Amino acid sequence: MLLRIDDTMKTVVFQSLRPGRERWQGLGFTLIELLVVIAIIAILAGMLLPALGRAKAKGQAIACLNNVRQLNLCWVLYADENRDVLVNNYVGSSQAWIDGRADISGGPAWTNEAVIRSGLLFKYNQSLAIYQCPTDELWPILNAPKRYKRTRSFSLSGRMNNDALWINTEKWPPHLRLGQIRQPSPARSFVFIDENPFTIDDGLFSVKAFENVWHNAPAYRRKPVLRRWPRGIVEVGRIQHSQDSRLECGSAQERSGSESTQGRLPDPG
Repeated sequence: MLLRIDDTMKTVVFQSLRPGRERWQGLGFTLIELLVVIAIIAILAGMLLPALGRAKAKGQAIACLNNVRQLNLCWVLYADENRDVLVNNYVGSSQAWIDGRADISGGPAWTNEAVIRSGLLFKYNQSLAIYQCPTDELWPILNAPKRYKRTRSFSLSGRMNNDALWINTEKWPPHLRLGQIRQPSPARSFVFIDENPFTIDDGLFSVKAFENVWHNAPAYRRKPVLRRWPRGIVEVGRIQHSQDSRLECGSAQERSGSESTQGRLPDPG
């Protein structure tokens, strides 16, 4: 069967290729009718594509929730096996939840799986995928001839057993044991957070307690930020900050020095 438009350009006809039948099987439908059908299909596709996009985003959010849930389970299991002691969140040390010596803000550490595999939590779940959100973008984002998928997008709260005591000084010491998480209470203390791709470096998410100073920023990616609480609740929400908040960039080791790059806190979307 062949589709053919007649000489008047107004009618679509069909030509039979089977022997023993009439050359023309009569009129099919007009060209206007064909265009109307195409237009209807285009309209339906336009209506369905946004719904498909939302379904994809929801699926990615569910996967992200599951990843951080698995990561938090590893964190709790470590404490259970070590007399309530929280896993190390050290910078400059290989004996931490991930290799704290690695700065994934640059290569080659940003694609080095050994940074994850050598961490103290890896034995509880040997899936590399749980250390990142599926929506994490390739890096560097801007002006790069080649971009890479980094091994991690989640960071661990600096209040959870870190060695960077200069961040909050003795006034707000880090929690060393699970039972010490009292101020803020477990309901208000986060463990893992989806970190901003422009500030992620070592495994420590650094924020000065009760001050408008951010050493690291939460991810925004035009989506809510993902947090995991000690009591086992995964939450998708938005981080609020005041207009006078400031961001002090640089790795934890660099921030411990006298100099830091300061700027405005990125809009969390």
